[in-house]
Amino acid sequence: EKHSVYNNLIKEVALEFPNVVTINPTEFITGRDDFTNAIRHYKKFIYKKISDQVKKITNLTYEEL
Repeated sequence: EKHSVYNNLIKEVALEFPNVVTINPTEFITGRDDFTNAIRHYKKFIYKKISDQVKKITNLTYEEL
């Protein structure tokens, strides 16, 4: 599907920049219950896990974000 092509393109381009990191949401998804009513929308706790990963990568506290 188109989103797979776009995701791969983003990953490829990101490799050219040392200060760019991609986060794959599928690393945090364990099953269908992690989605809302659409496959590209997740339940709140998945977004929390993604934000925790951003925090870890950037080494910032939530107050600094």
